[in-house]
Amino acid sequence: PERLFLKGTASSAKNRTMVAALWMAVNEVKFYRRARPELPNMAPRMYAGHAGHGARFLLVLEDLVAEGATPYTIKDTCSVAHAEAMMDTLAALHARYWASPRLHQDLAWAAPMTGRPGFDLLAFAFRRVRAKLLAEADERALSPTVRRMLRLVQDNDKALYRSWESGPQTLVHGDSHFGNTFSFPDGRAGLLDWQVVFRTRGTREVVYFLAGLETVDRRAHERRLLQRYLDGLAGWGLADPPTLDDAWDDYRFFAYDAYDSVALTTMWPGLQDQEAVERGFESASVLVEDLAVDEVVARRVRDLSP
Repeated sequence: PERLFLKGTASSAKNRTMVAALWMAVNEVKFYRRARPELPNMAPRMYAGHAGHGARFLLVLEDLVAEGATPYTIKDTCSVAHAEAMMDTLAALHARYWASPRLHQDLAWAAPMTGRPGFDLLAFAFRRVRAKLLAEADERALSPTVRRMLRLVQDNDKALYRSWESGPQTLVHGDSHFGNTFSFPDGRAGLLDWQVVFRTRGTREVVYFLAGLETVDRRAHERRLLQRYLDGLAGWGLADPPTLDDAWDDYRFFAYDAYDSVALTTMWPGLQDQEAVERGFESASVLVEDLAVDEVVARRVRDLSP
């Protein structure tokens, strides 16, 4: 190719520490070598890749812009049409590996949530963010619904994370927010930045993405978009996809993680554009209110009790 896209070691020591602790570069190279060849047009092609010590790595990738694709950032606005295309893409990804024995064979490196490299550090980081939010609840004008959800998750986080490992597992991108996506001129969508690939239930990925829609669009279309995802699973040959009611309950549950992830970026200056992060935090708070996430988390906590 005449043009290439190079992705390599972060200049920030803080970011290098995160990449090393969570094996993010190692994960991404493994994804490109072992899964990307089976997922045409869902991610750029890799021409060469290596992950070394101390988060040192280099990926030589296809330049999607040269191929006519449009990559997005979290400062852009996600259209409903792109959200529809992303539901199709996530369905295709998840259906391919849904309850696959390969998740315990050649894809076993894509660990379950609590088995991910650096999981304890990740859980600790989220716990610190929640503690800070609860301590500043009045200053940040956190609603009673958000406060209750935060306390429930804070007191039961490990058990809740373990619950992600029940039900049909599949390979997930892991960080499927709008700013990690792109579109082709014909409307098809794909994903960039495959550093946190792991395995869990696919609905977690759906709400993680849809949480980034403008609130008015999310409210108007989220159930239809979730149904489109479920129809996509069936279209790719899944004999018994989740029902809309079951998927909706899971969607509401995993919204706590979408909120957690946005909250983490508010406490990590420089990780994302700060203005966009603050808008995302407001939208995530509204998401928690709209879906009464505290209620479904409280029910899941009760179900997990011995």
